[in-house]
Amino acid sequence: MLLRDAWLVYVARPSRLVLSFALACFFGAVPGLLYDTADLTAISQWIWVMSLAAGFFAITATLPHIRRESSIVAREAESGTSQLAYALAKIVSVAPLVALQAAVMAASSMVYADPASLTLGEVTLICWLVMLQATAVGNIIAFTMPDASGAQLLAVLIALINPLVAGLLPTLRELEEMGGGFVAVSRLSWSYYALSLGWCWETRDFYLLSSFPGQSAEDVFGHDCQAVRASPWGAVIGPQLAVTFVAFAVFVLLVARRTKRGAAEGGVCGCCGLCQALGGCFAGVWGRCRAACGRT
Repeated sequence: MLLRDAWLVYVARPSRLVLSFALACFFGAVPGLLYDTADLTAISQWIWVMSLAAGFFAITATLPHIRRESSIVAREAESGTSQLAYALAKIVSVAPLVALQAAVMAASSMVYADPASLTLGEVTLICWLVMLQATAVGNIIAFTMPDASGAQLLAVLIALINPLVAGLLPTLRELEEMGGGFVAVSRLSWSYYALSLGWCWETRDFYLLSSFPGQSAEDVFGHDCQAVRASPWGAVIGPQLAVTFVAFAVFVLLVARRTKRGAAEGGVCGCCGLCQALGGCFAGVWGRCRAACGRT
């Protein structure tokens, strides 16, 4: 499963997850630091580089799952189930996930309609929706679009196209078997959430950047950018990072508890029980597990 595969390397080595999250927070802070230099070109370029990187990770994480789904479709076809019926069943099974994606895009479009009117609570809600949604790449692109109508059009297009893509995503039951919502947050979503910390609400009119490359903040916003720079970074980002780390800690405790319970119930190979905790055997990924239980 896509999200399970994305988490494997980090669950196996927690230090990698901590390092990845730290780097993502750094990446998220860079646009805000660049904004203090009024170098809008550099900010815009940084955002697009991060968008491309996120797209690359999304593609590389999705390919194994697409291959696995293709083999399942082939087997279902051989057993008499049509590919269309199987695809429709998958689409229906992830309908709530599609609705969440549409809600995220609708909330994102609010930013472009009147970004200055958003309260901290509304921005926080948007960011948490973004963190929870499964396909963040479309939102990364949307956040870099300069006008409201374009963002809303993109939201409509993704709402129409996403059900087709959703057929390749894990079903809600598969997500539950993997350990619930915290496990379902992939490294891409964490990176995107941390990226949004740096520029989503430091200046809630960042959507203008791609339209005015090379110009100063005063030229773009038409006022002294010191007033924009004076937004309370500590009062905004500090609590959000604290909430994020609390969520991460809950995730770690959740996995630890399920791992302990899985070991008590007798794991597949009788060792750590992590396979029971996350809902599947990872023998094909961890060589030591394959050697211990002989499964592939």
